[in-house]
Amino acid sequence: MTQETKQKTQEDYMFTRKHVLEDNIANHRKFNIQKKNNQYICVIVGDTGVGKTGLSLMLERYIRQGEVNLDTVCLTHEDFMAEYTSKPKEKVIIYEEGRFSFDKNKYNHTEVAEARDKINQYRKFHHAIFVNFQNARHLTSEIVRNADAMIRIPEQGKAHYYSSESIQQMWRYGDFTGWVDYDARDFFPDPEVEIPDLWQRYEQQAEEELVSRDQDDDSEDDSSDLEDHFSAKEAASKLGLHRDTVKRYCKDKDGFKCRKVGEQDKVIVPESTVTEFLKDM
Repeated sequence: MTQETKQKTQEDYMFTRKHVLEDNIANHRKFNIQKKNNQYICVIVGDTGVGKTGLSLMLERYIRQGEVNLDTVCLTHEDFMAEYTSKPKEKVIIYEEGRFSFDKNKYNHTEVAEARDKINQYRKFHHAIFVNFQNARHLTSEIVRNADAMIRIPEQGKAHYYSSESIQQMWRYGDFTGWVDYDARDFFPDPEVEIPDLWQRYEQQAEEELVSRDQDDDSEDDSSDLEDHFSAKEAASKLGLHRDTVKRYCKDKDGFKCRKVGEQDKVIVPESTVTEFLKDM
């Protein structure tokens, strides 16, 4: 966690040229908490490298008056669900890879289904959530319907702001129909210039997380060679379950361990897991 001098006011952390983003987000978030007892969701859309994460970090820095918690920057669906469903209240959560939970092309995947079911269950935690996404056409209806604002970054440093009303105009029957005129436009600085120390810490943490995940995957691949592998169909037959039930257990954090082998999804079923599962049936 990083923290700057507390003597500064929130206005001291404004960073855009016209302060459009800061004013709209602060006022809407405050209204949601005080009048609607609700969370605040902002979807940030833009191609890779245009500055979605940098903008999110600067917005968090503004909201929290100089304080940024890098622990609530989420790279995976599991990270996001853990932060979203937990206290303390009024966290600022930055979800870097929103496609893992809110991509309608993966509508039947467990992660998307879980996000769909829980996106409103914890709204009274009053979190401010910034969901970064690349292609607006792939957003699920749930995140579109619940979004309080959307920021499109057409190019580095340029932001187009859309209110919830404008967002609804761009979707019909769950499909994105195209960008309408933005409600406001603003410009934001390069995070390497505006927040150099924070940006360096963020990049270092993100790199360490990716390396750690790669090492965990390699370790699992090595150890799995010592275990029996079953396809979802074979595992279902062995356990007396439907194949879809096995697949759901593959996605559960405490369920079966799974990995992709070649072109098929193989299920790693440790003996202890099977024993415990059968015991609970």
